[in-house]
Amino acid sequence: MIQISLKNPEEINLLNFNLEGIKKNNELIYKEESTDVLIRIDESVTLIRKNEDSELTLLFDVTNNSKGSYFIREVGNLEIDIKTNILEITNNSIYTEYELVINNEAIGLFIFKIRFEEIE
Repeated sequence: MIQISLKNPEEINLLNFNLEGIKKNNELIYKEESTDVLIRIDESVTLIRKNEDSELTLLFDVTNNSKGSYFIREVGNLEIDIKTNILEITNNSIYTEYELVINNEAIGLFIFKIRFEEIE
């Protein structure tokens, strides 16, 4: 079972999902509607969201600002600057607060929480 929450505190939007997925070594794999999601967990966290029209790759690393990419079929590839303010990883959860900038324009502050448990 995977529980996901994504929030942009500057807006009222709050997305919540309860899903089933696969935990394999240091990766979580699941599907949100038509989007395939892969989360790779090390000292940092890589989030890849892919569907037929777009692919978003974000790297959360609290020790360094990082780069990501957002490919949109109709637009092309956009480079994303990522500042991870908080990254907490436990055996069954990830919590991160991060800021995104695309083309020198601040997109906002986001909070991403995911809890997962292994069901046999």
